[in-house]
Amino acid sequence: MSFGYQVLGFGSGGSVGPPYNIELFVVAGGGGAGGGSGSIGSSGGGAGGWREAAAAEASAGDTITVTVGAGGAGGSSGADGINGVDSSAVGADLATLLSTGGGGGVYTGAGNAGGSGSGGCPTSQAGGAGNTPSTSPSQGNAGGAGYPGPHANGTAGSGGGIGGVGNWSTGGGTGATSSITGSAIYYSGGGGGGSNTGYGPGYANPSSGADQTGGNGGSSAGGNGGNGRRGGGGGGCIPGNAGGSGGGGYVALKMLTADYSGVTTGSPAVTVDGSDTILEYTGDGTYST
Repeated sequence: MSFGYQVLGFGSGGSVGPPYNIELFVVAGGGGAGGGSGSIGSSGGGAGGWREAAAAEASAGDTITVTVGAGGAGGSSGADGINGVDSSAVGADLATLLSTGGGGGVYTGAGNAGGSGSGGCPTSQAGGAGNTPSTSPSQGNAGGAGYPGPHANGTAGSGGGIGGVGNWSTGGGTGATSSITGSAIYYSGGGGGGSNTGYGPGYANPSSGADQTGGNGGSSAGGNGGNGRRGGGGGGCIPGNAGGSGGGGYVALKMLTADYSGVTTGSPAVTVDGSDTILEYTGDGTYST
């Protein structure tokens, strides 16, 4: 699934050599879920923002600096989760491609804004806004409102994902697939909200079987968001348990193998798919053309 590309141009920056195209995919860290307490479940974290771009005219001597944001920590019992950390890719003559961390889940009140927002708590507390700050195409969706009934009896809202808004009854906003690596893989699903009446609402959209991007709303502690590539929000939790952590961010660069310089820092995973070379970063690093 594609959510549209922003076209970003590299200038020559005084460098020499032929220009070539580099495709960019940037996912921020997911938000951690809130921690439950007493008879109150807490909300699921929002997915890290998703942004992608076809970058033109990367010239010899340019450097792309990659920053990969960590997932937010889940809240302890009775505490809010932490927002995920932003991820970015920026070249010497390239405007920053920045994805915003997912909103952290909450113990009480409305959800937090982010790339995708976290859920709100019962009764009917609003989910946090997604696509914050605003980008075009959108980098994420809002979290879902909490159950429209008594706080002590309801399920908290779930975090938003790149594919949809969170919902207290059906779980986190769905993730979506990117095929930048050559295989369709899900990223950026929201975390499910927690409940004091048993198991929380489902997980975010799975890619296959139990390969989920967002964490489950837990019957004990909340589930963690998928790590590394996934960037999903942490799952919510039922009373007295810590919330799950958000999944870590991810950045990928893709170019023709004939253009690949081999000059990197930060130890990205390097793979070849047909005529393309893909660099996958789960930590900070650089690529020099």
